[in-house]
Amino acid sequence: MKNLKKWELSPKDLYNKTDLSKLKFKTTDKLPISNEFIAQNRAISSLNFGLDLDYKGYNIYVSGDDGTGKISTVRTILERIAPKKPTPQDWCYVHNFDHPERPIAIELPQGLAKEFKKDMQTFVEGLLKEIPEAFESKDYEDRINDIMKFYGDKKNNLFSSLEERAKFHGFAIKVTKVNVVTIPIIDGKQVDEPDYAKLPKNEKDQIEKEREKINEEIVKFLREIRVIDRTMQQQVESVQKQVAELVVDGYLEELLEKYIKEKEIFEYVGKVKNHVIDNLNFFLGFEDPNARKRPQRKKTLAEYEVNVLVDNTETKGAPIVFENNPTYFNVFGKLEKRIEYGFYTADFTMIRSGSLLRANGGYLIVQAMDILMNFQVWNQLKRVLKNREIISEDPLEEHGLIATTGFKPEPIPLNVKVIMVGSAHLYYLLYHYDEDFHNIFKVKADFDYEMPKSQEFIEKYASFIATRCKENKLKHFTKEAVARIIEYSSRLIEDQKRLSAQFGKINDLIVEANFFAKDNETKYVDLACVEKAIEEKRARVKLPEEKTLKYIHEGDLLINVQGGAIGELNALSVLNYGDFEFGRPSKITARTFHGKSGLINIERESKLSGKLHDKGVLILNGYFGWKYGQFKPVSLSASLCFEQSYGMIDGDSASSTELYALLSALSHTPIKQSIAVTGSMNQRGEVQPIGGVNSKIEGFFDVCKLRGLDGSHGVMIPKQNVKNLMLKNEVIEAVNAKKFHIYAIETVDEGIEVLTGVPAGQPKKDGTYPAKTVHYLVQKTLESFGKEPHKKGKKKRKGTSR
Repeated sequence: MKNLKKWELSPKDLYNKTDLSKLKFKTTDKLPISNEFIAQNRAISSLNFGLDLDYKGYNIYVSGDDGTGKISTVRTILERIAPKKPTPQDWCYVHNFDHPERPIAIELPQGLAKEFKKDMQTFVEGLLKEIPEAFESKDYEDRINDIMKFYGDKKNNLFSSLEERAKFHGFAIKVTKVNVVTIPIIDGKQVDEPDYAKLPKNEKDQIEKEREKINEEIVKFLREIRVIDRTMQQQVESVQKQVAELVVDGYLEELLEKYIKEKEIFEYVGKVKNHVIDNLNFFLGFEDPNARKRPQRKKTLAEYEVNVLVDNTETKGAPIVFENNPTYFNVFGKLEKRIEYGFYTADFTMIRSGSLLRANGGYLIVQAMDILMNFQVWNQLKRVLKNREIISEDPLEEHGLIATTGFKPEPIPLNVKVIMVGSAHLYYLLYHYDEDFHNIFKVKADFDYEMPKSQEFIEKYASFIATRCKENKLKHFTKEAVARIIEYSSRLIEDQKRLSAQFGKINDLIVEANFFAKDNETKYVDLACVEKAIEEKRARVKLPEEKTLKYIHEGDLLINVQGGAIGELNALSVLNYGDFEFGRPSKITARTFHGKSGLINIERESKLSGKLHDKGVLILNGYFGWKYGQFKPVSLSASLCFEQSYGMIDGDSASSTELYALLSALSHTPIKQSIAVTGSMNQRGEVQPIGGVNSKIEGFFDVCKLRGLDGSHGVMIPKQNVKNLMLKNEVIEAVNAKKFHIYAIETVDEGIEVLTGVPAGQPKKDGTYPAKTVHYLVQKTLESFGKEPHKKGKKKRKGTSR
């Protein structure tokens, strides 16, 4: 073990404890509240730039890991600047009397759309009451009666004249509902049809001749009657319009005076007046003045309604809208429909606004993944932002999935700043695969996930904890508890010299530590409460880890942590379940034999190997060629396998482990099974850092503890990973007691010496290695593989035959 001390880490290397002397307080209730954005200067600068630049395409993509405060930061900044911005106008739709299929969009000053809607309701209600009253007035009735009497007298005079002419020709006149009938008169008496039929033919011929003359008079009479009726109706309608205009103008005068500065309303009101005058029967309550039948007036009266889409009455400054559920209709609005005669129909009263229109003149915040997951939302959002206008339409119409009636509301100009929040990975995917993305979202605000563990940021961390406690009315924390949270933060990002910027997770720990402090008789959250919260957080989700340890303990997973073995060792891997990860040792075996097939990656051959793992195996090929093939060709056939692995394997962190297994198999040198290994490598045999080092170490430690720590157990990690160590206290205590060891190496030569206790060996000028070294033994085996294998069998005797 003495030879290994130069690579062995001491307990102080395994954890960076917070210096309590740097915390200038005893409890956080003595600290001031701070709403400062911690360690996000770059992101804040980008946000301010994008928010201040009011130009097409300068929407903002907020990138970063979950829990870094992206949304809360955006909201805080917007709540500061939005009230200082101008309050946007209201928007409403009204009926287009010239083209009903194209409703008119009207922009009105703040709060005026709601008033306009109310004024139009009052207008219609007033007309429904006062127009019938005006038409029931004595003045109106007198004027109508005068017209009716005047033209009635004219019709009576015409009829009297017709009767006299008919009598001259020997006929009486009878007026029916549909015609004027002539009846012959003989000897002063009217002749009915039976008597007429009995008359002699010559007498009937004379009567018919006279009838033709009077029929001409009747035709002239009817023509004159129709003219009289038409003229009378025109005069009646003229009087009706005059009366109605007096009522309508009384209301419209107030409207025009109130909205005198609104040109669009001025034009609209003129159309309304004409439409009312042309449809008086709907206000009188009858389809026809002469018919006592109630009409279906609802649809026609709805044409005078005002559909308010955006009401900024209560808005102060620019609106801020956060869309939690960005479906197509929620974002762009909805055009409701009804079925009439088998077709979908719509009118302007069925248009509904979406979050994009409500945010017009302000800011819309959306989650990028939600936008991309909802049907047609991303494509429509790009189109809207490029054209800077929004039209209420149904996405199904575009695909021809419903019958349409050509209903197209007038588009509304759009001036909105969209702030899309998502991951960095999603940003780069959109940037590279969507040609419109970088033209629409020209500003990227990138939130960092870490910060230096300096005195400045330690103090800001403490202020953050104090602020959360005061804002949420939680118990405050002691200095020791704050120090533990800071150390937990370093563990989150696996860096002794940095802190996590994932304040969402830190806030969760603050809340959970308060929960475990509820029975604490003291008024503060102490170190024990924080430790309990961390322990319980892990306990709630570590069932998979416990099951794995159970399988190892019962021998279902063949993991050996004692003695030595040729061509096999324990690799350190991490299983990630999203909310939880843990380290698990995996047995890697190597088998070598004669042949020229090279390295066979069993995982790759069985299609269970990812690209990075394949790359690691190819690096081994490069290493063998560089290490042993400088002067002689290398002949090698070998297989590598992750034993008892039935899922996909990826990553190159096992590449050095696989090399050790190969070197052991080729040199016939046993590897200590009590030491587990992690670390990637390059073709020169230099060991490179890996991720998840804490979980990997702790996972193997738990297995060794289960089997019984005897002082031989340990792990070997890349030296570059030392700065990432923030191990649990149990591991540190075991290291301090010499029951567990952690070795940090820089090259595979150092690693093979730790694992075998045999020197690796340095090459001579001729490319050979000193005897009794690992590389010497490997080289000898490779040379033997390069020779033809000896064929066993008996020599054929002379003179014999078969």
